[in-house]
Amino acid sequence: MASKNVQERESLLHDTLSLAITLLLTLDESAKSGSYPVVPSVIIWVMENRHRRLMQKIKDACLLDDFRNLIIEYYSLRDFSFQLHPLDPHGATRPTERLLIKELRDALDLPATPVSDAFRLAFLSATSERLKFIAMGDIDFGGGVLAFNPEDSAPVFEHDVAGCIAASRSPSPFAPDSALAAAMVEILNDLENRDDGFDKWFWEGVDVDAELAWREGLYPHLTDGETSQLRAELKRYVDAQIRLEPAWQTLGSIMQILLGLHADDSVAMKIIDTVLSAQGFDTASTISIEGVYLMFCRRLPLFF
Repeated sequence: MASKNVQERESLLHDTLSLAITLLLTLDESAKSGSYPVVPSVIIWVMENRHRRLMQKIKDACLLDDFRNLIIEYYSLRDFSFQLHPLDPHGATRPTERLLIKELRDALDLPATPVSDAFRLAFLSATSERLKFIAMGDIDFGGGVLAFNPEDSAPVFEHDVAGCIAASRSPSPFAPDSALAAAMVEILNDLENRDDGFDKWFWEGVDVDAELAWREGLYPHLTDGETSQLRAELKRYVDAQIRLEPAWQTLGSIMQILLGLHADDSVAMKIIDTVLSAQGFDTASTISIEGVYLMFCRRLPLFF
């Protein structure tokens, strides 16, 4: 009986790790460059929202800490695997720093690999079937992670998109009913409608002077001084979007969608902060987490 119980616990951990590995590989694929940070709290949050019944079994069996440790060991394995790929003959790093599952398994054959025997067995068990699909070229990581099962997934959360758009534009120095405020809203509406969230150079390419020039006849009542004020405010807004864009891109499309589905504003900002901090962003002074959230929220209609 005790042996059967041990086997059931091991099987439960292996099944959970297999899904977590699929998630981690999918997040890697969604990253614009490099590899996605392995943050146990973030991975567990996703698993709890996408696989509630399985994660409840993990908790009921008091295996959550064991599962967290497996995620930490996955990070150790990946970090060790990076060290096995030296600079190429021209002195440049590999075109991509992502590691495929086969490379991770190959690293397990080395005695110096910093993982436990328990992780080794769990990882091999969790990835055996997946390697067969990879060999056949028949695997779609993203579809598996985002497949929605209403009986096993957390309820979809409704974000206040209109409120986020308004918050991202404040504070405005213009009186709400003024011609300047109306012009500002009209131009920002147009720019944001053209921003699809996928072109990371969109805001870099916005020429505020050109935007105002082709609209010159639309605002005949604005004085030269008021036009200068409008130009300054538009440039301030565009510069803010340029500063935030790298952070948005770092989140990756998969995490953006998952946050849109399952996180309220406070949870979303906490996860955004955690992911960006893990990737080296200075979220204390350089990058506004609220600003990234507002950009994320404004772009939500692009995904749903």
